[in-house]
Amino acid sequence: MKEKKKQKILEYLKKISPLGATRDEISANTFISRTRTFELLRELCIEGKIIRVASNKGKPGRPKILYFYPLNETIIGEANE
Repeated sequence: MKEKKKQKILEYLKKISPLGATRDEISANTFISRTRTFELLRELCIEGKIIRVASNKGKPGRPKILYFYPLNETIIGEANE
């Protein structure tokens, strides 16, 4: 069950690639709860299957976290180092 949900997230990120998505956007489009989505995204990042990027665009406050499906396999190695 967990692997099916991970696959669903990967398929969604691949579909919208090269655009990234926030946790809320991923949760809404895959119909997976926010908490479960957070756990699965964390695991996918650790496994090196997706990239997590923080962006605040020069504004004060918390950065917006975006998740990306890598277009090129070499990006994964560079992002996880």
